[in-house]
Amino acid sequence: LTAADWKKLHGFIDVLEPFEMATKNAEGENYLTLSAIIPMQSILREKTSAYFKNPNHHGYGMTFAKNMLASMEDRFGREPDYLLTIQVGSRDLLCPTHLQ
Repeated sequence: LTAADWKKLHGFIDVLEPFEMATKNAEGENYLTLSAIIPMQSILREKTSAYFKNPNHHGYGMTFAKNMLASMEDRFGREPDYLLTIQVGSRDLLCPTHLQ
């Protein structure tokens, strides 16, 4: 591999590291993980955003982080709207009487 290839790989590793941790946490067999999905998704957005805002990061990792964040927003929507939907949905499940 060339020096440029190694830089690309290091950028990808830095961006994907939080996703690896989230995946391992979501695979838990001895504890409830479904309730952790929304907070994990929020943390992944935060860490990915922080990556490309850091002036020490540049190059392929930066582009990859921006693409990952865009992909998360395409799939799940912008976080405030997404969390509002979850809050309203939770309220509907817990107290459906307000819908009448």
